[in-house]
Amino acid sequence: MSLFDNLQVKQTELRRTIEDSALRTRVARARAEFHDPDRETIDRTEDARHTSEWLRAVTTPDSGQDRKDLEDLLDRVDPRMWPARASAELSTLAAKNPPNHGPELPEHDTAILISSDTDKGLRAALFNAVALAGGDLDRVRYLAEPTDRVRQERGKVVIVRLPGLDTGYPKGFVKAMRGLGSLGRGVDRMLKEDADVAFFHLSGGFKAALPFLLSLGEALRSLRGRSRVRAFALHELSRDLISIELPLRFLSPELLREEISGAAEDGTLPPKPAGKAPLLGFAYDTGEDGLALKLTPFGHALRELLTLKPET
Repeated sequence: MSLFDNLQVKQTELRRTIEDSALRTRVARARAEFHDPDRETIDRTEDARHTSEWLRAVTTPDSGQDRKDLEDLLDRVDPRMWPARASAELSTLAAKNPPNHGPELPEHDTAILISSDTDKGLRAALFNAVALAGGDLDRVRYLAEPTDRVRQERGKVVIVRLPGLDTGYPKGFVKAMRGLGSLGRGVDRMLKEDADVAFFHLSGGFKAALPFLLSLGEALRSLRGRSRVRAFALHELSRDLISIELPLRFLSPELLREEISGAAEDGTLPPKPAGKAPLLGFAYDTGEDGLALKLTPFGHALRELLTLKPET
């Protein structure tokens, strides 16, 4: 169930877990300020662009009236008091936050929320991020494009817009996967610099993207070691907040690099010896002629992840 469904439409968790009736009323009355479907137009791209610009402004301190309006809204609706079950994103992190199972992110941890490039998705990411930050808007960051610069935001709650994530066009989805690879490179550099562990929480958001996030987790685990990357998903049928650890494969880093080596920008790969294509169907597949090899969408993510680039 999405954040807006719980807090605005059904309000099930809002009524059940927020004891302060005045706060419940304020949250309910702020419905249009969270997300107003009536403001959306038929041009989804333009709506998303406008919301992205708004997000950039409101996550910048002292940036103007939009920031002040959001601060006023947050004072009224007090995200610190929102229940963990207000959204899958909050629930899945709260399940790994013993002993109180609250959704607030520990001070030294970093959270990355990947958002689809839509008005509703971006706004939901913002309010989830503020709740994770314990209501502290100064702890929230926004990246309008996926980039390895995410590693510079330690201790923050980072919203990353991923253009093309929910597109029905192959080229658009390939762009999203390249962006995912760039983001993964930033996470990899964070893991390389310190003895951190990356937790992939695969609940909530755009369901079709979850297998690709799981695959990214496997790639990072292969690069940094079995104990450095783990993945979890909520047990959705349990009354309690229970997070189940998911299996992640460990592949040879040399194999990953070797199998992607030589891939062109359009995804074309050099021929491989007969019977030797261990990542067939995962990182690459045969083209329309049944002979030539081309990167799959996730193969493009791997290529971006594994490409050595100067740190930005």
